[in-house]
Amino acid sequence: MGTERAPSPPAPDRLPSAGEVLGRMGGENFPVALRVLPRSLRDRLRAIYGYARFVDQLGDAYDGDRLGALDWVEGEVERGLSGAAPVVDLHPLVAPAVALVRACGSGADELRALIQANRMDQTVGAYPDFAALVGYCHLSADPVGRLVLLAFDASTPERVAWSDRICTALQLAEHWQDLGEDVRAGRLYLPADDRARFGVGEEELRAVAGRRGPAGSAL
Repeated sequence: MGTERAPSPPAPDRLPSAGEVLGRMGGENFPVALRVLPRSLRDRLRAIYGYARFVDQLGDAYDGDRLGALDWVEGEVERGLSGAAPVVDLHPLVAPAVALVRACGSGADELRALIQANRMDQTVGAYPDFAALVGYCHLSADPVGRLVLLAFDASTPERVAWSDRICTALQLAEHWQDLGEDVRAGRLYLPADDRARFGVGEEELRAVAGRRGPAGSAL
């Protein structure tokens, strides 16, 4: 007789629904799954988007124990990756991403890295230098590009290296574009050594970001 899997642990309360998460695709500043692509490929891209956005929402906007919710998602991922047969009762935003990883035989570490990045967001409010900030991007951005390469069956060491550089650059640009919003959320993505070099204090940034009107919106 085979060993039966443990039943799924109860999900945290008030999780965003799959419809709410996937409904954000149309508001992104990039097309998530172009209609010119084959349906199977569009489904793979939606799986990546849904999982990454779901994890981000738990880390950024969940009204509850965010670390506990991220632990729960990690448990869902590990249940889905365990054993020879797919798990049928996974969360609907976790199951397609796990199915993609199982089909490709790679990508599990990328799913885990996105969770770890959002854990860092709960405990790390600033970064001492550019290298530390780039290290965070390796967890928060690079995994998405790697998963997309897997979705296209196009992953090679050279392409992964290119993807990592592009994804990190885009993540850095987004951090600096949304500086005021992030500061108001308690996160500062300008490295401390650069701020010191240019004479910009953390409290000064927080004060300007908290203002209403043109001065605050400039950040």
